[in-house]
Amino acid sequence: RRERLKELLSLLDDLQSVVEIHARLCESIDDDRFAEAIVQHSVLRDALASAEYRRFPGVVGLQQSMANNLTLVQQKLSDRLRVSAVSADFDAEKYEEVLK
Repeated sequence: RRERLKELLSLLDDLQSVVEIHARLCESIDDDRFAEAIVQHSVLRDALASAEYRRFPGVVGLQQSMANNLTLVQQKLSDRLRVSAVSADFDAEKYEEVLK
């Protein structure tokens, strides 16, 4: 019984780390830190690849939201590039920053 409890606590700790990765991903998207968002997306994808998470409905929701998050990053990045390119006060440094 004690061993089972240790396994459960370990799994909950792993789940908490996955939720924290997702939170960092969302925060990066909200703050327009696109490179960081892509890194966090990759880290989350790798973490969710583990078979042990597939049985948890909440984790399935995280997996399903990943495509939406990546699409949102692409859309926001595209919008920022478009605005930078057509802006009357075009700032090359700002444009380069978006491209990073």
